[in-house]
Amino acid sequence: MGCWRVLSPKLGRGKMVAASELPIDTGATAVEMAQNIFGSGVVVTGATFSGDNDSSGIYTNGDTVAPGVTPGDTGIILSTGDAEDFTNSSGQSNQSNSTSTNTSGVNNNAQLNAAAGAGTRDAAILDIDFIPTGSVMTMKFVFSSEEYPEF
Repeated sequence: MGCWRVLSPKLGRGKMVAASELPIDTGATAVEMAQNIFGSGVVVTGATFSGDNDSSGIYTNGDTVAPGVTPGDTGIILSTGDAEDFTNSSGQSNQSNSTSTNTSGVNNNAQLNAAAGAGTRDAAILDIDFIPTGSVMTMKFVFSSEEYPEF
C-alpha cells in the first residue's frame, strides 16, 4: 500500500496561461480527485482533502483551453486561492496584482513550513492511500500559483 500527499502551499513561480476559462468542478470529493489522478492501474483505498472547498476540483478540456499548461485534458487542480481563478472568462491568465482570493485553506502546516523554510498559508492538501496493481506507475504535475505575479 502506498500513501501519497499532494500539497499546494503559496510558493514558487510558473508558466503563465493565456486561455479561455478552464471548466473546474469544485464540488469534487477527495476520492473523486484521487481516482482522477491515477485512473486504471491503481486502487484508491482512501483519500482526504484539507483546505478550502473552492481551492480544489477536477478540470476538463485542458488540452483545448490551456495547452502546454495542463498536463492532460482532465485532471485535478489544487490552489492557494479559488481554483476557478486559474483562468478567467476573458481568455487571460490571472496577471493582475489585485485579483488574489483569500481562502480558508490550511495555515502553517509543519511539513509545508519545513519544506518552504517559511510560514505557509491557504494550503490545499490531498492525502491519498492507494494500492498499485502493476509494476510501473506514472503521474504528471504542474505547480502554479493563483497569486503569481504578486507574491
